[in-house]
Amino acid sequence: KFENDYWGGSLKELIYKSNLDFKQTVKLSTCGAGAQLVKHYLKKRGNHNFKFVSAKDADYIIMTNRVTWNDKLVTCFNNFKGQTISKVERNGLTLSEIRKINN
Repeated sequence: KFENDYWGGSLKELIYKSNLDFKQTVKLSTCGAGAQLVKHYLKKRGNHNFKFVSAKDADYIIMTNRVTWNDKLVTCFNNFKGQTISKVERNGLTLSEIRKINN
């Protein structure tokens, strides 16, 4: 599934359609996506009140459906449970997503 969005091309669209509240500092993490690219898109959209932290300390995770290793082979979507805030889909397949994660 990740190969359909290999370079995370959907991340820009995901950030631009998200409606996170940046009035207070938002703690973010990523999975399957580069934090530097996400930072770039957030700043370009005018959001500056955020910081990147480890997934265990984050309020939200921005991810693609990339495979990760967590004692076994899983995807980012399977590894981080929570409420979907925003997502980008193509042909019924979710390419990237922002979730409020349950820590």
